[in-house]
Amino acid sequence: MTPRTLFDKIWEAHVVAEAPGEPSLIYVDLHLVHEVTSPQAFESLRIEGRTVRRPGRVVATMDHNVPTDGDGISGADAMSRAQMDALRANCDQYGISCFGAGHRWQGIVHVIGPELGLTLPGTTVVCGDSHTATHGAFGAFALGIGTSEVEHVLATQCLRQSRPSTMEVRIDGTLPIGVTAKDAALGVLNAIGTAGAAGHVVEYTGSVVRGLSMEQRMTLCNLTIEGGGRAGMIAPDATTFAYIRRRPYAPSGNGWDEAVAAWSELRSDAGAAFDRVVSIDAATLEPTVTWGTTPAQSVPVTGRVPDPDSFEDAAERESAVRALAYMGLAPGMAIEDIKLDTVFIGSCTNGRIEDLRAAAAMLEGRRVHDGIRVLVVPGSAQVKVQAEAEGLDAIFRRAGLERLHSIAPAYRFIFIGPEGTFATLVAIDGRDHWRFSLVGSRDYRPPTEADIRAVIERAVGCRFDFEITSIIPWTRRELIADHYGTPRVFLAGDSAHQLSPTGGFGMNTGIQEAIDLAWKLEARLAGWGGEALLSSYEAERRPIAARNVNEAAGNLARMLSPREDRPPAEIFLPGAAGAAARRAFGERFTATMRREWFTLGIQLGYRYEGSPLLVPDGTAPPPDEPATYLQTARPGHRAPHVFLAPGRSTLDLYGRGFALLRFGRASPDASALVAAAASRGVPLRLCDVVNEAAEALYERRLVLVRPDGHVAWRGDRVPDDAPGVVDRVRGAGA
Repeated sequence: MTPRTLFDKIWEAHVVAEAPGEPSLIYVDLHLVHEVTSPQAFESLRIEGRTVRRPGRVVATMDHNVPTDGDGISGADAMSRAQMDALRANCDQYGISCFGAGHRWQGIVHVIGPELGLTLPGTTVVCGDSHTATHGAFGAFALGIGTSEVEHVLATQCLRQSRPSTMEVRIDGTLPIGVTAKDAALGVLNAIGTAGAAGHVVEYTGSVVRGLSMEQRMTLCNLTIEGGGRAGMIAPDATTFAYIRRRPYAPSGNGWDEAVAAWSELRSDAGAAFDRVVSIDAATLEPTVTWGTTPAQSVPVTGRVPDPDSFEDAAERESAVRALAYMGLAPGMAIEDIKLDTVFIGSCTNGRIEDLRAAAAMLEGRRVHDGIRVLVVPGSAQVKVQAEAEGLDAIFRRAGLERLHSIAPAYRFIFIGPEGTFATLVAIDGRDHWRFSLVGSRDYRPPTEADIRAVIERAVGCRFDFEITSIIPWTRRELIADHYGTPRVFLAGDSAHQLSPTGGFGMNTGIQEAIDLAWKLEARLAGWGGEALLSSYEAERRPIAARNVNEAAGNLARMLSPREDRPPAEIFLPGAAGAAARRAFGERFTATMRREWFTLGIQLGYRYEGSPLLVPDGTAPPPDEPATYLQTARPGHRAPHVFLAPGRSTLDLYGRGFALLRFGRASPDASALVAAAASRGVPLRLCDVVNEAAEALYERRLVLVRPDGHVAWRGDRVPDDAPGVVDRVRGAGA
């Protein structure tokens, strides 16, 4: 058999029809859609009376027109909003998953595809955007298409395409210190020229490429289009598989093992012939910047702006003249002498979490230079959430404002003196509003404004100008109401409990109470809720409040622990010895405080043990630990979350009424439970779920889930007393 390239294997596996001298018809596995290049395509479908061939193979997101601040909608201009509204309407009409502004999965199309596990090795991916080559980093054939082609793919799930030539770009050696994947990509463009890859699919190979992370590989493939390439790709390997695993749309269970086995065969065969081969020694690459308006117009950061007359090609000379005029630069200027005024961190090339971490590492312990504006735009909502969770958001938003000390930026500063913890400082808006909390004592006396100013300056370490906008005496309380209400009045939130803000549990606890109470009130008003339903509110929620109050109190005690166990005197000494002592003490104190910041078990792991509305199944509860949340379908726990299909999860099955989940293809008869619910007016929906991951997590063939998403009963068959089970879960039976 003739050795084949990676591209050959993918192309040949997707050809639907071909004829000599004509473009081939290839099948498309994934069609990514956004709001700019799709409105005309959808409108043409309507005019022609066509429908979308495979809605499940199309995923849409709002991308190009989403404002980067606020809610992503209100700041949009009229045209942008019209295009976003059109995308939402079109997706609703044709049954396409759409991650619009405000959705937790919204983002730049070439960022969300990989991070959701939509982009998979060996697949064909198209999008109405030139930088679709990004997805080739996963061993996919990914290419940008025009609006008419968007329509064609929507209607047929196929694309007419002439078979491109192949090019291997091999990068071997070791990247010099400070050289990134972006520098490597610009180095490739310098080596091959702006049209050097025209008409080719580029496969990146070599030791350097193998050593890149997936984010770096995406950057490399993303810029293939700037060299005229049709697509870029990298053969999948263990790095690829590790990145994809457990992402929302990635294969799971037995399907995962089968997929990895198939993906492992996706590599160019030994001896496979490319139409063109380019070899680059990594040692020749340097940190590189662009001086013009295209990535190919670049030089090393130690270089100079070129003279347009130095270009032999007339088109390149003219392009250089226009670029220099636009950029306001002159030939011969040293790159290092060019004054910066704005730094932008983001885009489909460099807006992933790894990019933000790299920028944050550069800023840590430093500040933005006066007169320079830094703009940070995470590539997706998920990247934004992750960056904020890691503290990167605080670093960026405050890096240009903290001029008063050399301590790295943070959300909260804890100040410790010889007397122990004496104050905390919390960022309110990330810019210029702060909350300074002075720790009280048994001999507390109301401080004057002068007292407060002195303590703030002591904490920051210098005298400086600031405005005190308000002084509010505040006393911490740790209280839980003896009862959560009367037959006609119910307590929730701060009226039911008060707790230390350390951990941020108060709001979540209150919201959980509102959800628990709301469905029970609705059930009573609708007439199907039993007499004991509302009294179960206290039985379920008060133990959770006690748990959360105790954990918050523990967090506060840990923060104030230096007041009891006084810090060593060495940490207050000047010089190297004092610095070393402070560093050691800080590491120990930070380890102690970690418990406050890692609380997924507190937020999601609560369970209604012993509730009169539950039917226990005799299984042992998992540990109730603050930092750990173990999904389980044991009665009383939150029903586990599992993705069932693109854009659809088990959470979509719950709400308003009860949901009876029936797992597997050979489903047990559930008619007795359904009939018992119907006879009592209880809203119940029977949901057949054929999903191995969900079946394994829920552990029983039948699982009854309440309107608030908590499991009420589970078993492998309908119980003999089905009416009794229904009565119990609706508060009308023992």
